[in-house]
Amino acid sequence: MDRRDFLKIAGAGALALPGSAQAQAYPSRGVTMVVPHAAGGPVDVVARLVAQGLDGELKQGFVVENRAGASGVVGANYVTKQPADGYTLYFNASIHIVNPLTRKEPAGFDVIKDFTPIYKVARGPVVFSVPPSLGVDTLAQFIAKAKAEPAKMNFAISGFGSAGHMMTELFRLRSGVQLPFVLYRGGGPAVNDLIAGHVSAFIDPILSALPQIRGGRVKALAIGSKTRSPHLPDVPTFAELGYPGLDLETWYGVWGPAGLPAPVVATLEGAIAKVVASEGFKSRLGDLGFEPENLGSQAFAAFISAEYARYVALVAEAKIEPQ
Repeated sequence: MDRRDFLKIAGAGALALPGSAQAQAYPSRGVTMVVPHAAGGPVDVVARLVAQGLDGELKQGFVVENRAGASGVVGANYVTKQPADGYTLYFNASIHIVNPLTRKEPAGFDVIKDFTPIYKVARGPVVFSVPPSLGVDTLAQFIAKAKAEPAKMNFAISGFGSAGHMMTELFRLRSGVQLPFVLYRGGGPAVNDLIAGHVSAFIDPILSALPQIRGGRVKALAIGSKTRSPHLPDVPTFAELGYPGLDLETWYGVWGPAGLPAPVVATLEGAIAKVVASEGFKSRLGDLGFEPENLGSQAFAAFISAEYARYVALVAEAKIEPQ
């Protein structure tokens, strides 16, 4: 090999190194994790747990940025317009795929095509609760009372298109209980009216239901998961009570913009897997009533497609009119 050949090879290697180093170096600067809801809510709380864990695993600053509006639409649209380089991520719950189905105005994005699923990190069941003053102790008693006195009873809904709303629609379809809704702006006012006995029942995520149940202010009759929750071991599932298929849960995950490079996805998958497996993360989730989930990019993508199809079918069957 003469000197010219050697210089050509060396030059080619030198040209290749920056690209390889750049790919291997992700992340080489801070990463923004967009939460399309206000600070302090369940999505925000779980997102900050994940971001804190990623700080430690990848040694870069992972900052949560709240871009609330239109039940998540504002933040989601913002993410779709960012470069697919891994420096802008998206964290949301199951409402991400439900919201476009229940909105009258177009969402402006495709929940499947415009995002790269990275990891499903947590899940939490919804809980069917009633006020003690209603005088029922079981789901069967509630159904019997609702069918006997439909004009005197109702359901609370904490948000149109929320997980609780969707589960209430599913329960009405499967049980034949056609009680009217009272629509609230958030879970707080709905829970207050449930405790006071102004509404007859409320299906809501375990995060907000758990403190009220443990305090004896409301009574849990059923839980919307495939198996009983370790946080409410005495509360039966709907399936146990004769209603299979009523296992709708809230779930939480990380996405990136569409076209996120495979090496970036792999780096994030590996790091998030370690975060989710950590005792600290599992303990904090447990405090919220949630459970960790370990679905990487491909499994999460398949799960999203199945969930989306399920919600499309539910919206059609329940004849939910977009608002």
